[in-house]
Amino acid sequence: MGTFLGIVLALVVLRIVEPGRPGRLPGRGALVILGVLAVLWAVDGTNSFVASLHGATPLYPSGNVLRLVTGMGLGLGLGALLYPIYHAVMWRDVDERPVLARGWQLVALLTAGGLLVGIVLAWRSAPFWLWLGLVSAAVLTALGVANAALLVLLLRREGRGERWMQCVPYLALGVVMALAEMGGMALIRGWLLG
Repeated sequence: MGTFLGIVLALVVLRIVEPGRPGRLPGRGALVILGVLAVLWAVDGTNSFVASLHGATPLYPSGNVLRLVTGMGLGLGLGALLYPIYHAVMWRDVDERPVLARGWQLVALLTAGGLLVGIVLAWRSAPFWLWLGLVSAAVLTALGVANAALLVLLLRREGRGERWMQCVPYLALGVVMALAEMGGMALIRGWLLG
């Protein structure tokens, strides 16, 4: 939940705080901070996996709150990488500057992530269908954008977009690919557990 909500939140926040279409990855300082968030996610995920093994002792007690926080951190980092990649692949006119070039932009991104985690934790009584819908939309959006960029690269059509309407077919196909990927994973999971 945290990872996919984080990716979409990063795409939205970066659209607000980043003027134009930055086409380069974040600078070294921002990458270090986002990298630390990814390492924390990996440590927590490894700890959770160890806790699920019969007889294994985890490093620390893990739970859904910590998974949400570390997942959000990973998602913000992935979104900060996907945002300039999407611009560089889709658009003809791209700004040759890194995303999150100013410190306040990274602070805004991390603050937005913290606020969303706070909302999720504070509104535990929210209807299940609401969270299910939000997370489903986040998964489709994140995978749809990533698939659209991959599709453009595979078709060797990068750097041609001048208007949003030119990108819509690729985004639509990206969402269809995301649905197929999720369906395929559900079938494999059912086969493995069935």
